[in-house]
Amino acid sequence: MRRAQLLLLFIACAFAGPAAAEYPDHPIRMIMPQAAGSSTDTVTRVLAAALSDELHQQVVVDDRPGGALTLGLDLTTKSPPDGYTLCMGPIGALAITRHLVVPLPYDVQRDFQPIALVARGQLPLAVSPVTTFHSVPELIAYAKANPGKLLNASSCNGSPGHVGGELFKFMTGADIVHVPYKGGALAINDLMTGRVQVMFESLNSIARSSRRPCANSRPASAMRRPAERLSSLPR
Repeated sequence: MRRAQLLLLFIACAFAGPAAAEYPDHPIRMIMPQAAGSSTDTVTRVLAAALSDELHQQVVVDDRPGGALTLGLDLTTKSPPDGYTLCMGPIGALAITRHLVVPLPYDVQRDFQPIALVARGQLPLAVSPVTTFHSVPELIAYAKANPGKLLNASSCNGSPGHVGGELFKFMTGADIVHVPYKGGALAINDLMTGRVQVMFESLNSIARSSRRPCANSRPASAMRRPAERLSSLPR
């Protein structure tokens, strides 16, 4: 709740003007550039609920996925800068997409006003329960011996899961194929059934599947230094 109060203060300061004392006098839209059910969507809805309580005004989450995370941000830039349209900016949308989509219809540094850092997270490596891998070295060895046979699912092009997979390939020499989805939930479903074998996904999203007894998925912390590994995950 304390974070919501601070965020409210930042919003009021960012959009200060003649009518600032009356803000907000109607509902606020919070655009979310990823699909419903994603980890960012979950965080956004928790934040929107807390802000609604603090503001005594409804904050409505508007999911606008697509375009490698550009559609939601583009819609935000085309909205009046009056404090009634906010946008959740995941790292994929703000830091990654501008290196993959050229030209962008907006300039991240010019067209957006940062308000607050809302959350931090981890990006574990998860494998399908259908596979027989029990460690990251086993996964790497198989990928090298069977180039192109492992499919790496991600929520969309330009997402951290996409870039995480490419970084994994660069660091290990493993040959895995990227398969972008229209949202993390769809990708995780296919990971559980074995249609894809590998996924780099937020811990918030993948942990819900790994706790299902029938799924028995095995998230593995592949890219973190030993001192930073999560004790609940295999090595």
